[in-house]
Amino acid sequence: MMSSLAGGLSMTIAGVDERGIHVSSVTGGIDLDVRKGVNADLVVRRLVGHIRNDVSDVTRSDDSDYQAVIGSGGGKILFESIVGGVDIRRGR
Repeated sequence: MMSSLAGGLSMTIAGVDERGIHVSSVTGGIDLDVRKGVNADLVVRRLVGHIRNDVSDVTRSDDSDYQAVIGSGGGKILFESIVGGVDIRRGR
């Protein structure tokens, strides 16, 4: 778990195990590069800003929080209390 980050966060995800990834209290937004072949469930709660998704194999649900399935789904990626937006793109 990562918490209380100022200045934003840039991360590349090559895989997500059963423990998942939890990031909270980020000011400056998150740049998320998702490598090809990653299967995960993405949840974004309490976001002030935008979500930009450039990954073709992401399916979004219609809940109040942003919830999406990357690939066929799997380990959980949870972002909470984000100010500045979340940009999702395909990593190398």
